[in-house]
Amino acid sequence: MARVSIIVPTWNRAPFVGHAVASVQAQTFADWELVVVDDGSTDDTEATLRPLLADRRVRYLRQERRGQAAARNTGLRATAAPLVCFLDSDDFWPATKLAEQVALADSLPEFTVFYGEEDEVDADARPLETRRMTRHAGNVLLKLLKDNFVPMSSSMVRRSALESVGGLDENLRRADDYDLWLRLSVAHRFHCSAQTWSYCRVMPEQLSSDKESRFDTNERIVERILTDANAQIAPANARWARAMLKVRRSRHHASQGRASLAARSALRAIALLPHSTVTWRALARAILAGLSGPASRTAQPQRRERPVTSSLPTSIE
Repeated sequence: MARVSIIVPTWNRAPFVGHAVASVQAQTFADWELVVVDDGSTDDTEATLRPLLADRRVRYLRQERRGQAAARNTGLRATAAPLVCFLDSDDFWPATKLAEQVALADSLPEFTVFYGEEDEVDADARPLETRRMTRHAGNVLLKLLKDNFVPMSSSMVRRSALESVGGLDENLRRADDYDLWLRLSVAHRFHCSAQTWSYCRVMPEQLSSDKESRFDTNERIVERILTDANAQIAPANARWARAMLKVRRSRHHASQGRASLAARSALRAIALLPHSTVTWRALARAILAGLSGPASRTAQPQRRERPVTSSLPTSIE
């Protein structure tokens, strides 16, 4: 049995998936198995991958279009190694990623999830200058309620933990990684490294209008974990988590010039945290957006969302 299983879900990423697989084949750590799960692609994905299948460690599976979470679960069922990595098909790895993470997993049995930095690149793999997110380690449940800071492609997870939470939620068409990290964080510890362990292509395909459904999904995910882990989350922290989601939505609407929507979300955040300067600043930004007039709606490449700067509440009820 291999030490590491690598799961690459893909859908219509023929120009990039070969690079993703090649970055695994270039690893200095060689004891791995990789499965590409094609979630119903209609492009040349299979033909692109065919030359790479000469490596017996690489397999190709095809399924009808069921979504990314389902493709990841298909990969989990098709593999067996005790350590699991997920690699998005338009991302790629530095050559020492697996060697460094396996060494950590062997030396730190008390941790379940190992992840590092993710650098953004353009479609041609040229570096982009972006500010890095704040990462966290240890018991990260409360931090994750604020924002998802764990890059899927930079992670390594113990299979036993993935199986204990039932894998990915196939009912989610997006943010299945965020949901997974939240469920794992209830009972497991995360290790964070300053090393860059993945490169993420920023693609000009997802428009800002798609953000609304992302916010809706994230709020449903957070509400579910607040219910399921109720005994571990104090009421003050639950209110704080809900308020931060409203602040993030408000900031996005303000950046798009949607002042009334921004104000509505900010007021909901204020109702939850009336004494927080963060919630009131969100309202001020909404008002300024209304005074400035509509912002340009020109589609921009989707970038990793930056976290709201706000500390956890100091008083726990």
